[in-house]
Amino acid sequence: MSLFHSDMLHCQHIKPDQSRCQSPAPLNRNFCNFHTQWHAKQLTKTPIGPQRPRAIVPLLKDLASIEYERIEVKRMLATNMIDKQTGELIMHALQMAQDNLKWISF
Repeated sequence: MSLFHSDMLHCQHIKPDQSRCQSPAPLNRNFCNFHTQWHAKQLTKTPIGPQRPRAIVPLLKDLASIEYERIEVKRMLATNMIDKQTGELIMHALQMAQDNLKWISF
């Protein structure tokens, strides 16, 4: 017998490798308890301003990591963590990284 009932709702959080969390989610929620708190913290990070945090540049080694960073840029734009011009610049750089993947091996 399976520990997970087929009708049980699962967490909808997408990990960097594009797989879902699969932990059970409470009724009427999209995320498990851990990812509910994680998403709440992500939405309350410091917005644009003089004291904004420095960006951490990730290693873009495959298509999944590039796609994950695209999602992060969209999230940062939606929560005003970066301005539109910076977002467009990063998205352009991600497109260039994707185009260059065929020439690079890590």
